[in-house]
Amino acid sequence: MMRSIASILISMILTVLLLEAGLRVYNPVRSTVSGNKIKLEKNIIRTIRNTILPCFEKVIFHRVNSIGFRGEDPPEDFNSYFRIISVGGSTTHSFYNEEGTTWTDFLGEALKNNYNSKIWINNAGLDGHSTFGHIMLIDDYISRLKPDMVIFLIGVNDIGRLRMEDGVGEQSGISKIKLSERKMPVRDLLNNAAIYSDLVSTLLNLYRLQKAAEISEGQWNVGHRMIDVTKIKTIKDVDPNDRSMLPYLGDNYLHAYAQRLKKLISISRKYNITPVFLSSPALFGDAIDPTTGVDLGRIITEDLFELSGSDTWKLLDGYNRIVEKVCHEENVAFIDLAHKMPKDSKYFYDWLHFTTDGSKKVAEIVYHGLVSQLPDDMKIRATKKENFFTTVTTENDAIRKMWEMTPDNPDLCFKMGIIHEKEGNFEQAVAMFQKALSSKYLYIQSLTRLAQIFNRQGEYDKSIAAYMKIVEKKPEIASVYYNISCLYSKTNQTMQSLQWLKMSIDKGYDKWDLIMNDKDLENIRQTKEFQDIIRMNKNPLPSF
Repeated sequence: MMRSIASILISMILTVLLLEAGLRVYNPVRSTVSGNKIKLEKNIIRTIRNTILPCFEKVIFHRVNSIGFRGEDPPEDFNSYFRIISVGGSTTHSFYNEEGTTWTDFLGEALKNNYNSKIWINNAGLDGHSTFGHIMLIDDYISRLKPDMVIFLIGVNDIGRLRMEDGVGEQSGISKIKLSERKMPVRDLLNNAAIYSDLVSTLLNLYRLQKAAEISEGQWNVGHRMIDVTKIKTIKDVDPNDRSMLPYLGDNYLHAYAQRLKKLISISRKYNITPVFLSSPALFGDAIDPTTGVDLGRIITEDLFELSGSDTWKLLDGYNRIVEKVCHEENVAFIDLAHKMPKDSKYFYDWLHFTTDGSKKVAEIVYHGLVSQLPDDMKIRATKKENFFTTVTTENDAIRKMWEMTPDNPDLCFKMGIIHEKEGNFEQAVAMFQKALSSKYLYIQSLTRLAQIFNRQGEYDKSIAAYMKIVEKKPEIASVYYNISCLYSKTNQTMQSLQWLKMSIDKGYDKWDLIMNDKDLENIRQTKEFQDIIRMNKNPLPSF
């Protein structure tokens, strides 16, 4: 009996050890939390296959720097820089905005262009984090960097949260749960153990995700999705004075939120950090969308609450006004981004998150509100420039820097190929696209780019060879057959050109105006075989 128990215990211990070792090698539950400590990934480049947001690239690169944030690594003479960090949830993190295109990036570029190049700015936004997480992030982590200023874009993830237990959030940003030492020693023990054990941390975070699902069901749910406001349900009448349906605007919620804001301010001042607060903007509210003409007050914000856009805006702006009130009481800078940001669907891809144009607009508003908060010596060195947002080239610069770090990454090679091609550096572009061929996702796109470059360079045989490889992999693409026909015609290979033209039409190629007028087919257009192909087609054009 004792041997059986011992065997079971040994098996359990070995299983736990194996799980612990395995999770340290690869953990599928990505989180910024271990117990009650912030845990940030560092020095990684994520390749995101974007299938949900057509306003962004299909392949997105997302770099996390050496300190766990988005942006430039700290320079060697770090202390000589004016250091700014943006803090917030997903609207700051901007997960789907590629490197160089977050509002923090655009703000930093504007400040450097117009005031002082010795400005260092980083994005410390974390999806799902609320003021609970921000307090700990400042205290545990950001304070060690000794920033001069922290810009807080907050409010969205604080709606309806009284305690840490309510602060469980989304995928990579699960807010930490700090439990009473006296009342819940077991949970405290787990939180402390999770700091050192990946297994305990993972189990605890899975539990929090489950609690998050229970808490958020039918309530405020912030996530990423593409919204077409022209297809959203609307209601007939909105009572501007009706607050009866609005949850989470009770004094208990707003008072608790105010106390957390004051804690953020006091902890910032403790570390000699100048705090700047932004109110949270949204697409919904009492306005007409200039892009679509939709009444954003009458739409139903069904992914957040089953309320009108007008009522949902009252809810969010109730928290915004608490930020304004606390900042006034504490003599802290406040920028009312919520009321200055236009309610325009070209700036938002969902109710709350920004497109690239939206990020630029946020940066512009914050920039103008921030000017009065900058040190006097920076203002003295200011060199005012007009239309500075049109000079931003951060995206290409960011891609170049990421490629330098991982020069064999096929996705980055493809991006670099596009950059070189646009700059007219065709030799470098060819080299990059050839390296990108190693990716099954980019194989056809890379071959297409190579074929087009070879064609422009007059290297027709190489262009044909590239298109032939596409035919081997994707024989159904009719336009490829047509392009091969054009190349054979340009090289006076008449029979091959006619053969590939016929195959392209058989595959469904039906751009008849192009077929009849394309200069590349001049060498075959007057032949009897060409005329026969046209006449035999189901939709013949008039004779010529």
